[in-house]
Amino acid sequence: MRDLAAFGKNSALWPRSPRPGRRRATAVLLALTLALAACQSANERAAAAQAQAQQLAAMGDYRGAQIQFDKAVQLRDNSPDLWIARARNQIQLGNYSGAFASFRAALDQDRSNREAIDALAQLSLASNALDDAGRYADQLLAIDPGSLNGRLVRATVALRRGRLDAAEQMSKALLSEQPDQEVVRVLASRIAEQRGDLKQAVALIAPIFTQGGGSPDLRRQLASLYQRGYDSRALLGVARREADARATDRDAQIALARVQVLLGQDDAAATTLATLYTSDADDALRDATVAMLADTDVAPARLAAALTRGSAPSPALMLAVAEYAVRREDWATARRLLATYAGQAPTAATTDAQGALAAALAGSGDAANATRLANAVLAFDEDRPMALTARATAALAGGDTNAALRDARVIMRDDPESPYAYALLARIYRAQGDTLLADRTLADGARAAMDDSTMLRLYATMLAQRDRLDEALSLARAFTLRNPMSASAWATRQRLCRAGGDGPCTARSTAILARLHGQAVSVPPPPPEETTGSPDYSAPLSDDGDSTP
Repeated sequence: MRDLAAFGKNSALWPRSPRPGRRRATAVLLALTLALAACQSANERAAAAQAQAQQLAAMGDYRGAQIQFDKAVQLRDNSPDLWIARARNQIQLGNYSGAFASFRAALDQDRSNREAIDALAQLSLASNALDDAGRYADQLLAIDPGSLNGRLVRATVALRRGRLDAAEQMSKALLSEQPDQEVVRVLASRIAEQRGDLKQAVALIAPIFTQGGGSPDLRRQLASLYQRGYDSRALLGVARREADARATDRDAQIALARVQVLLGQDDAAATTLATLYTSDADDALRDATVAMLADTDVAPARLAAALTRGSAPSPALMLAVAEYAVRREDWATARRLLATYAGQAPTAATTDAQGALAAALAGSGDAANATRLANAVLAFDEDRPMALTARATAALAGGDTNAALRDARVIMRDDPESPYAYALLARIYRAQGDTLLADRTLADGARAAMDDSTMLRLYATMLAQRDRLDEALSLARAFTLRNPMSASAWATRQRLCRAGGDGPCTARSTAILARLHGQAVSVPPPPPEETTGSPDYSAPLSDDGDSTP
C-alpha cells in the first residue's frame, strides 16, 4: 500500500501540488468528469438500443425489438418518447398489461403527454376498468376538449354502466359532428342495439362493410347483430371477410365453416376445414371442430360425403368428423371413415383413430372386436378417451357396470367438461339402478359445460322426462339467449315447446331454425323476458340433488 501511495505522490500523471486543497479539488473535478462521461455513454447506448429496436419493429420483428427496448429503458428510464415507443411495440405483441405499464411510465415523466393519456384511457376501457377509463378520458378532455377518443371513451363508459340516455346523448352529438367516422358509427350502433333496434344498429355500420371497409371492431359488432337476428346469409359475408383477414386463426376459420354448414354449403365448409387442417391439427382443434359440428346439428353422413367429394382430406380432419359421428351415434358413418385403421397395430399416430373406431364398433353392437381393439390401444396409451369409451360401452352392454364405471371415471378425470363423459356416467348409474345419481350427474355436466349444446339436450331431455318441463324450457331459453346461432339448441327448444303445447314458442323456434339455415322467413317477436334488458340467464344452475325418478 505504501508503494501505491508513493507512486501516487511521485507519478508524472499526478504531479505534486504545493497545496493539499488543490489536490482535493482536482480529484472532485476528475470524478465529476468521469461520471458525466459514464452518463453520456449510457444515454448513447440507450439511443442506439432504441434505434435498433425501432428498426426491428419496422421489419416486423417485434420480439427482437422488445429485447432492445427493454435494454434501452434499463439504460435510460426518464424518456417519455422511449417508454411510448416501447408501449407501441408491446401492443403489437399483444402484451396489453405491459403496454399499460409503459404508457403509465411515460405519463409519470410527462403529466400532459396526450398519447399516453389517450392510450391509457383506451386500454382501461378494453380491460373494463371503467373508473380508470373515465378518469383518463377526463384528463384527455381537460387537455383537448374536442378529443374524439376522449368523448368516445366517456360515452362508452356511460353505456357499459347502463346510463343509456347519457350515452345516447353523447353519441348523437358525435354523430352530428363526425357522421363518417367509423368509430362513432360503431358506438351509435351499440347504443341502438341496447335500445332493441337491431335494424337501426345494422343500418349504421353495414354500408361501411358493404363498401369494402370495416375495422375488426366493426366486423365484430356487425357479426353480433346478424347473430342476434339469426341471419346466417348476412353473417356469411362477415365471417368470410374475417377469415380472410385472419388466415392463420383457427377460431375465424371454424366460425366461417359453421356458417357454411348452416347454409348447406357443405363443399365450401369441407374446403375451409381442409385448409385449416393442413397446417394446424391437434386435439384442441379436433375438439373445437366436433363442438362446432354439434352446434350446427348437421348429419355426420352429409359432411362425410362432402369430404370424400373433394381432394383427399387430412387424416386428422377425417378423424374429427368420425368422432362427431360417434358422438351422434352414427356408427356406420364413423366406421366408414375409419375403415383404413382396422387390423393395424396401434402406433402413436393411430391411437386416436383406432380408439374412435373401437367406440363405433361398441356402439354398433360388436362388443368383442370393440374390446379387443380398445385394449390394444390402451396397452399402447392407457389414457385414450375414445378407447376408454369403447371399452366402457362394451362392458356396459355385457352387464359389467363396475368395469364400465372405472373407465368412465378416468375419462371424467382427464376431461371434466366433456358432455360425453357425463352422458356415459349417467348411463352407467342408471344401469346400476341409481336414477338419482344419474340425474345429478347430468346436472353437474350442465353446470360444467353451460354452453355445450349436447349437454343442453341431454339435461333438458332428462328434466322433461321428470315432469320438470318448465325448468327445461328455462334452461333452453337461457342457452339460446347466450348462443343465438346454435341450431342444436334451437332444435332442443323447439321440441320442448311442442311438448309443452306452447304454439307461439314452437312457431318462433321453427322460424329461427329456418332462418339459421338460410331461409328468408320472418321471425315472430320474442316474449318480453327475452328482449333487451331481460334478466341474466347465466346464473349457475340449481343443484339437482332432490331429483326424483
